[in-house]
Amino acid sequence: MRVLIIVFLVFSSFSLLAQDRLEPAKRYNEGDVIFSPVFGIKSVVPKGWYGVLPRDTEIFLLMPLNGAGEIYVSADSINEDQLKDRWLIGLELGNGNQLLSDGNIIERNGALSSNVVMKQKTFNEKAYVEGKCSAYNRCIGAMLVAPVAEFETKKKALQEFIDNIVFEAPSSTGLYDTFNWTENLANKRLLHHSSYQGGKAENEIRLCADGTFYMNLKRTRALKADASQYRGKNNGTWKTSSVGPTGKLTLVFDKGLPDLTVDLKIDSDQIFFNNQRYFMMYGQTCR
Repeated sequence: MRVLIIVFLVFSSFSLLAQDRLEPAKRYNEGDVIFSPVFGIKSVVPKGWYGVLPRDTEIFLLMPLNGAGEIYVSADSINEDQLKDRWLIGLELGNGNQLLSDGNIIERNGALSSNVVMKQKTFNEKAYVEGKCSAYNRCIGAMLVAPVAEFETKKKALQEFIDNIVFEAPSSTGLYDTFNWTENLANKRLLHHSSYQGGKAENEIRLCADGTFYMNLKRTRALKADASQYRGKNNGTWKTSSVGPTGKLTLVFDKGLPDLTVDLKIDSDQIFFNNQRYFMMYGQTCR
């Protein structure tokens, strides 16, 4: 279930990479302040909970000190209407199943809220999501997944977290001056979606730590305007020596195809290949 929620959040709702204030693998205890300067969002870990940003993920995870349940937190540069649309569209899970809002999105104390359901129920937990947006078109969301018996108690913790949110002007000045593309792309799985409809990936690139790559392109314009010759499955080696908010990635193909150079950019903690948004995940298996 955790994998499904992470995919739902990353590809249908939010995105959050490590900030200079929010440290990967560090434990945040109840009462600790978490802060994302890029999104201008600050909140507090709820009483009876602790939080962590797992390495190489885009989701901040809150877990209870007692009992079961998890809260998944993330943010994106969108507005309230876009947030609603993403919840309603949901995520296609295959075999006709879908994870999405139950369609009843209401306001609670300045935040949007909704129960989350599967069209074909396959687990015995309940899910609930809340989101809040700033005047700077930055939204934060939190999704709770908990056993039915503990759901209402754990829901209060999520609401406490959302109610404690404070917004300020986003700031990323100098944040990416030392961003090392080789270190941050190694062992990563990058997925591109032309839209959120159905939540299915159209392109996938896996960049291995040993310098090799695997690529499956279904929509070549999402990588390069004249990249039709690269359609389908390919592999080879990759390299970049770039440091900073922009850079270049070179893909060398084993099949004798011409080398492909991709423009890299990170902006508001989002990764772009040739100005197309790619979602980045840790690649547990590189091939």
